[in-house]
Amino acid sequence: MKLIRASIHELTTRDELKVEYARLTYRTRTGIVGQSRLRALTLIDNYTRECLAIDIGQNLRGGDVVTTLTRVCEQRGKPRVIKADNGSEFISKAMDKWANENEVEIDFSRPGKPTDNAQCESFNGRFRQECLNSHWFLSFADAKEKIDAWRTYYNEVRPHSALKWQAPAEYARQHLAEGQNTNLEPEISTSDPD
Repeated sequence: MKLIRASIHELTTRDELKVEYARLTYRTRTGIVGQSRLRALTLIDNYTRECLAIDIGQNLRGGDVVTTLTRVCEQRGKPRVIKADNGSEFISKAMDKWANENEVEIDFSRPGKPTDNAQCESFNGRFRQECLNSHWFLSFADAKEKIDAWRTYYNEVRPHSALKWQAPAEYARQHLAEGQNTNLEPEISTSDPD
């Protein structure tokens, strides 16, 4: 018996953006003076699977998430919904204020239920496997350069099984050109893989 899986995009709208704060606690190569871990904030468009941003730092707080969201929203438009975990950076006053001012709903996942945000969990796994575990980062600047290069590869080149083996950017261009799902508000989602 052949199992046929329906396309996720039949159920997903273009107005949901997944923001993921990856508490990766990824140890960098020794030699970075006073810096021992890397944390990443990833933003994923739930419809096109495009990675809209990966911001890194030693600690990322609610204000950092707001700054990243503001930058992405200026480029892509405001999402209707942000899917997030219950991390302190998402339940912060800064995030609550930003969401309220921008009329964006934050949909928090249930504690201990990573399947509530499976697409971001999957993305974080690919990010960790294909980028973080494949490189030694000599500094935060080196990490940013390598992560940005991987993000470009992920969006422009890497085929995605849920997108009929197209790269996310190619899928987005094709569907926008065909006039499919003309609601251009992205949906953001976030979860914490740790």
